[in-house]
Amino acid sequence: SVQSSDVQFQYDTPPESTLTTDGGNRINGVQDRRGKDIILGGLFTVHNDAEGSAGAKCGNKVWGQGIELLEAMFYALDNINSDPDLLPNITLGYDIRDTCQSAAFNHFEYNADFCSSIVGLSFSIFEMSESVISELIGKFHSYFSKLTASTNKRNPWYISYYEEVFKCTNGINCSNSSITSVDDYMQFPYVANVIDAVYSIAHAMDTFIQDNCQQPVVWFSNNQTCVGQKKTFNRHNLKDYFKSVNFTSPTGKNVFFKETWAIEGRYNIKNFQVNNGSTAYKLMTVFNWDEQTGLYKYPNATAQFGIDQES
Repeated sequence: SVQSSDVQFQYDTPPESTLTTDGGNRINGVQDRRGKDIILGGLFTVHNDAEGSAGAKCGNKVWGQGIELLEAMFYALDNINSDPDLLPNITLGYDIRDTCQSAAFNHFEYNADFCSSIVGLSFSIFEMSESVISELIGKFHSYFSKLTASTNKRNPWYISYYEEVFKCTNGINCSNSSITSVDDYMQFPYVANVIDAVYSIAHAMDTFIQDNCQQPVVWFSNNQTCVGQKKTFNRHNLKDYFKSVNFTSPTGKNVFFKETWAIEGRYNIKNFQVNNGSTAYKLMTVFNWDEQTGLYKYPNATAQFGIDQES
């Protein structure tokens, strides 16, 4: 995979277009399609729904964890677009919408026909089939730490989240500190799942293009075709390739799908422990389990419960 120092992060580049609703008073989407070869759709809860609306109307409060999941998609796209070995000569763009917790997404008209895949839907596969509390992803943490009210120009919703956290308005009196510097900040566990979902789509498309296009690939973004194409590039044909992915993701997991579309089960078991002899408590991993290696006991499990590491 591409080295962190080689990734061209685009958080300081505004989106190609910002979509609005409610007479232009509410941002409900961002797009970056110009000059891009393949567009990925994204469906994320950026705002909670309005109280009592059952998802029929957007509320005003930004959901901070939704912002973090959206940034996980941006992070993955930047990494893939910087990787010369994954989708070479192909640049991915995005079309992302705020669902406001609506399961039906009926608060906006969303035509997904032009999108090769929708990350919100792919992410749900990971979310439903993997009850895992991920360890903090250091590389994403480093990326997220660079985002402030002044540096993050790609995500128009971020400023509202930032102002809620730091109690400032319109960037005035904002400290320009990272949200990760806040004492109670904790990386949202499903960040890893979004990154894995985006990479699963990228690997599926990469294999499809290798199998069905003349190499090196010459891609025509206007009609999603390539020189020497054998199969039509669409979601139907891509589905088989998506199901056959098998790769080690930047989150450190071996990602593949079973016949049931489930991924390998992984579980981290945590409990609150006294931190370094102080009176403060910290959430610590004591066990983890996955289908390949079975149960592993962390040293702090021995310290906390007196369990033999080899038992």
